[in-house]
Amino acid sequence: MITITPSSPTTNNPVTISIEWSGCIIDKGIVQTGSTFDIHFNYDGSCFATPPGGIWDFPVGNLQAGTYTVINRSLIMGTQSSQETTSFSVAAGEQGVVAVPTLEIYGVIVLMVLLALLSLFHLSTLDNKPKG
Repeated sequence: MITITPSSPTTNNPVTISIEWSGCIIDKGIVQTGSTFDIHFNYDGSCFATPPGGIWDFPVGNLQAGTYTVINRSLIMGTQSSQETTSFSVAAGEQGVVAVPTLEIYGVIVLMVLLALLSLFHLSTLDNKPKG
């Protein structure tokens, strides 16, 4: 089973593709070509024990707006045995939201102390100038 998280992503959300698997995995991988994610799980055909299973997450990050296809190929010893395909859309997120850097209270206090010291220094140099 293929799951996309979040279920309705925008360009502001990092996307993760999750694949439910069961069996003794020899190798796995993901390749992105344009708007297609091609995922494969290559299973060992001679796995005699109760096969393990779980969910494998493939974080693909923030994506551009558009429609994407995910192909999950199951192989046994390198030979394709099944394939599952799904599509999802990424909507444009909010634009123009910019993080404004701010100072914590300690930074503001340090700046105020520096400003006060510079002002005192400047005033002391004005008092020492000869008049006339």
